[in-house]
Amino acid sequence: MPALSIRGFRLSLGAALVVGLIFRLWVASSYPYEAGDTPLYERLARSLVDHHAYALELDGQLVPVNVRMPGYPAFLAVCHALFGPGFRPVRVVQALIDTLTCLLAGALAALLAAADQRRRAILAGAWLAALCPFTTNYTAAILAETIGGFWNAAAFVLLLYGIASLTGEAQGRRPYAALVGAGLTAGVGCYFRPETPLVLMAAAVVLVVVWWRPRDWPRLVRVGLALGLGLVLALAPWALRNRLALGRFEVLPPPAANLPGEMAPFGFNAWTNTWLTTNQEIYDYSFKVEDEPLEVESLPPSAYDSPEEKREVARLFAQHNEDFTLTPELDGGFARLARERTARNPLRTYFFVPLARVLAMWASPRLELLPYSGEVLPIRQSLEDDPRDFWVSVLLFLADLAYIALALVGLFRARWRTGAALLAMYVLLRSALITQMPGPEPRYVVIAFPLLAALAAQLWAERDRGRPVAS
Repeated sequence: MPALSIRGFRLSLGAALVVGLIFRLWVASSYPYEAGDTPLYERLARSLVDHHAYALELDGQLVPVNVRMPGYPAFLAVCHALFGPGFRPVRVVQALIDTLTCLLAGALAALLAAADQRRRAILAGAWLAALCPFTTNYTAAILAETIGGFWNAAAFVLLLYGIASLTGEAQGRRPYAALVGAGLTAGVGCYFRPETPLVLMAAAVVLVVVWWRPRDWPRLVRVGLALGLGLVLALAPWALRNRLALGRFEVLPPPAANLPGEMAPFGFNAWTNTWLTTNQEIYDYSFKVEDEPLEVESLPPSAYDSPEEKREVARLFAQHNEDFTLTPELDGGFARLARERTARNPLRTYFFVPLARVLAMWASPRLELLPYSGEVLPIRQSLEDDPRDFWVSVLLFLADLAYIALALVGLFRARWRTGAALLAMYVLLRSALITQMPGPEPRYVVIAFPLLAALAAQLWAERDRGRPVAS
């Protein structure tokens, strides 16, 4: 294949970024979305603007909180301070940031490719990320996914560059500075999405396997110290703030993200962990606790093992529906059901339900932000009722499968296997982690799509005998 000229490379890369930005601005304008978490983020942002404090007004008092990480509320506060109230400027900024993430996906693709393949790898990675409808959708949502995805990709670029420089895959001069930067960037990303340090956990798992010989241990220790130093530098201010404001050293929010004085539904969540697998079930049950009636008639058969158990669930639902309050006694009833179901079938709770959640999160058309139902069965009736809804659902489902399939093939075509293994390990760890969350929504894997684009780009990385592009 003829070499790609510098001019052709720049024109194609620029076109990818322009197309990606236009795509994102169009989606942000056409399908604006405010999620259940949006009002809380906005309240925290207003507190930062009005009171210069990360706090909420509870019972007439301003109370310091750690109910969410502060990055996205701070981002909203900056946007409001610069552009005024409203979410339209926020969506424009998110579209710009996600376009930069496309460039980071290209950089990741280049780091995985051979030196003379990097131009085409950059272009393929940037185009695949720019055209990805799933990350694009979230630029329209007032949620932390877009900014979290940017920091996640940036942390991986620095991590792979630092390790590649140490192993000779790249000609970097200051690998440990890059690794400190990777830890620092993962820490900054943690302010937006608290699971971002999984980037470093993936590095730990892969590098321990790759550098298992005793002669590699000093380098392994140095890399770990560099990554750890960056992470500590990023998160220390937040830990100190929590120690001073809350009276305890704490970095991450409480697991149930409950407000001070608010009871966490641990028993209810333990019960749903024995059967809940789909996004619709999350909306029908997890999101309705203490807000809307819970309907036993809509439960799937997997939620109970006998008529007696169904009657007990109905009794607990009826008690909840009286005043939409989850008392300790009521939550304890759900916890008891969870223990009994797990004792009867531990594999269901610890293997089959998590596996089904993984499949549901990854094999999804990701329509939760769009005005489409995703209902395609029965096919003939769905086509007759709403052909546009049917075809959008099918096409996005196929696009989702295409990105996953191309990434799997690209994983084995990547020139630098260790770098590809780092991305794959992150995807595995992230998938395993989110199966344990109370509501395993499909959005929790959207952050990984720039990494899938980088892996898939290896299929388009051909030998380019022109001047190599610096990675």
